[in-house]
Formats: sequence, structure tokens, C-alpha cells
Amino acid sequence: MKKALVATFMLMTFLSIVIPVSSPPSNPTITPFNHGVNG
Repeated sequence: MKKALVATFMLMTFLSIVIPVSSPPSNPTITPFNHGVNG
């Protein structure tokens, strides 16, 4: 159970790093997230 939790956490961290880098800021799927971060 703990291993699955750690794996999920690592995956989320990995995705949160890779997605903004690999996607342009104009991407509609990323825009709402950017608005949330930028206010």
C-alpha cells in the first residue's frame, strides 16, 4: 500500500514537471491551471 502511494506521488510530481515544459502556455488544457496559479 505504501509503495503504491509513493509511486503515485512520484508520478504526479513527474507529470507536474513534464506537462508545463512539454506543452505551450497557449494549450487550452493548461490555461485554466495557469489562471489558477497566476490568480
